[in-house]
Amino acid sequence: MSTTPSSASPICVVATTVAATRQAIATASALAQRLDTRVHVIAARPMPAEWSLDRQAARVHAFAREIRQLAEKVQARIDVLPCVCRRLTDVTQLLPHGATVIIAGPSHRWWPTPEQKLAHDLNGLGHCVMFIHTSGETPAALAG
Repeated sequence: MSTTPSSASPICVVATTVAATRQAIATASALAQRLDTRVHVIAARPMPAEWSLDRQAARVHAFAREIRQLAEKVQARIDVLPCVCRRLTDVTQLLPHGATVIIAGPSHRWWPTPEQKLAHDLNGLGHCVMFIHTSGETPAALAG
């Protein structure tokens, strides 16, 4: 039984920050080229419930535009999927069952960052998760 994803399954990246997502896209691109598959980058931003849909959509689409600019610089076939959510774990709605997911972000040894928590949660839901440690601070948009 193979442990690698099938060529039909895309490699999924959950975008965190622009800098961390740049690293995740580079890794996903290399893996996708070897497996002859696409990369889906989920540009998710948790939003407060009290925000209007227009305000939520504008913020997510602005983030997705930044991510698309990163995607233009690599050779892999990349789709950017904007996602408005209440919690970052809501991205599971866009992930195929057992998806290969790449998340990049800072990590701490004694207390998990929001990115580490997301990776742990997705792994617990049956996804194959690769976490890439980056230096830098956790963005406020992911906290909580």
